[in-house]
Amino acid sequence: MRGAIIKSYLYNIFMNIKYFNDASGLWENITGSVGDGLTIGTDGWVVGKAYDKIVGNLNQTTAGAAPNLYIFENTTGATITITFTSNGVYQLTSNLPIFIYEYLWIYIGNEQNSNGDWSYQMVRNDNYNLTIYSYSNFVITDMILKFTSFEIRIYPSAP
Repeated sequence: MRGAIIKSYLYNIFMNIKYFNDASGLWENITGSVGDGLTIGTDGWVVGKAYDKIVGNLNQTTAGAAPNLYIFENTTGATITITFTSNGVYQLTSNLPIFIYEYLWIYIGNEQNSNGDWSYQMVRNDNYNLTIYSYSNFVITDMILKFTSFEIRIYPSAP
């Protein structure tokens, strides 16, 4: 068998995967499962969705208030809101129980200051809530979420 089988972790991928059959001298379709919720159909096309995700930015423009929440993509079906808890602490809430510990992957970052002294943390509280902490020089601080990017992935099963 010549050629390469490509395994991809892209969301909603559409890719045709074939192999070269030395006996027949033809490129033939591969069928079956490639894991992560993806399958290869009888036509050789990879279809499926590896995970649901929420991707966006947070931008706080008023001290003592929740940051603006810009959702670029939300494939979960849940409604996501954000509230101010205290200076530098915010609550991200889902109306559905999607933040399941074993299936959750979270990234938050993209500091926008030149000193490099800002950092962020997003922590799961329960299946409905995540807490966001913003820090300046290791101290919880308000007003430093400046178009801070985040991505939350919810996988269909635990690793």
